[in-house]
This record gives sequence, structure tokens and C-alpha cells, in this order.
Amino acid sequence: MEKYFRVRFEDEFGIPETQQDEIDTRQEAMEIVKECEVNWGMKCWVEEYVWVEPKDERVYSYPNSVDGWEDIYQIEE
Repeated sequence: MEKYFRVRFEDEFGIPETQQDEIDTRQEAMEIVKECEVNWGMKCWVEEYVWVEPKDERVYSYPNSVDGWEDIYQIEE
């Protein structure tokens, strides 16, 4: 479990968006916040989060599956 930081802001509808993700230190994140505020007038903040490796990997019937629809609908070749 690794600790990372992300820079977030609110769009015009009030929905939080991610400006940048997987930042190693709080200092780097604060520099990005300051840059966004000075250059673009954005109101940004820093969030700390822990990245957890996924528990299991999806396995599809067909190796080129992207979202699994090939598993639902059998393709006749």
C-alpha cells in the first residue's frame, strides 16, 4: 500500500475533478496547486490517498476482450 497525493478542483457544475494524480510528496502537490491558482485562477486542493493493488484480475474467455461483451455474446467464426 503506497501513499500518494492528488490535486483536485471543482468544475463549473461543482463536480470534483482530478488535475493530477499519483504525486509522491505533499510539497510537489502544493507546487502544482500554486501553479494552477497563479496561471489559471483555479481553486485547487490536495487529497492524500492510499493506492491498494486490486485483489483479483479479470479473466475473459477471449484474450482480446476489452469490456467483456465477447463473453456475453458468443461470436461465431
